[in-house]
Amino acid sequence: MPRAATTSRRSTARSTLPETPPAPPAGFAPLDQSQIEAQTDPGSFDRGKSYYRTGKIFDAVRRGTTLGARCRGSSGGPYRVEAVLAASDQGSRANPSAFGCDCPRGGFCKHVVALLLTWVHLPDTFEVRPPVSELLAAKSREELVALVVLLLGEAPELEDLIALPMPVALPGECADLDAPVDEAAIRRLVAAAVDFDDDGVGERGWGYDAYHDGYGSGVDAEQLDRLSALARAYGDAGRWRHALAVGATLVEQIAPGFDETLLDEGGGLAAVLASCDRVLAEALTAQEQLPSDRRLSPEERERLITALVDLWEADTIAGGQGLCEEGPAAIARHATAEE
Repeated sequence: MPRAATTSRRSTARSTLPETPPAPPAGFAPLDQSQIEAQTDPGSFDRGKSYYRTGKIFDAVRRGTTLGARCRGSSGGPYRVEAVLAASDQGSRANPSAFGCDCPRGGFCKHVVALLLTWVHLPDTFEVRPPVSELLAAKSREELVALVVLLLGEAPELEDLIALPMPVALPGECADLDAPVDEAAIRRLVAAAVDFDDDGVGERGWGYDAYHDGYGSGVDAEQLDRLSALARAYGDAGRWRHALAVGATLVEQIAPGFDETLLDEGGGLAAVLASCDRVLAEALTAQEQLPSDRRLSPEERERLITALVDLWEADTIAGGQGLCEEGPAAIARHATAEE
């Protein structure tokens, strides 16, 4: 998530939290202070509440269900912070369903808390803008190529993503729907994010490093967030084979070491694995509604179910971190007796 270079005059400040927050806009699941507090540590919640009250959130924007803003920090920033809200029809799913901040801590930090409290108490202060996809659709091919080249200059590690099929919905008869994902590219991106050694273990550690105020020097949670978002986008487009390739690769490379995360205080790695759990569970559920020639092969189903079981096991070993909220139910409902 790129950091913002400048500040803005548009900010929101309130000395106290309203006793009765307004109802969420139509289409959004309820969210309140207690839900936010339950998803982070007490220190981050208290500091985030202070940040909300003193107006450190500014440039607040909503695109669909995605909130974005910048937040002034106590010793750095401003930081770019985002959260994806649950829609009203998403039932008991986590709210927010995803979040991120480019501060050193990352995860469900005080800046995320401040953003969500602003949404809960002052939803009308978010400027509603069209989705980025609509803005890009209005640009010419030449403009898009120039934009991608410019962005790669800022983040060259994203070059491997160009080799992957884009997560857009395609006609059922389109051969590109089953174009293989370059899993070697996915593994390279994961390896770059966790600095694997030859044994497939994070060479410089998995855990939260309080000294460096971030994930141990070998873990780039933001890079892993990008990959889990890619799996999510494939699922949203109904490209389940691609969603499986990305989601299962992430699980296979990260879940076995999750019990070594020690203090995943930011929750970044847990959020990545929980996102994989959701998209893989949806992939398994979706199979029954697909034509027989569009379904996953037995080998692919085995890989999918194995990934969900591995997540379940990793969550059990870690003492219940919410890594596998939907996978067990999906297996119970949709796996065959043989599986």
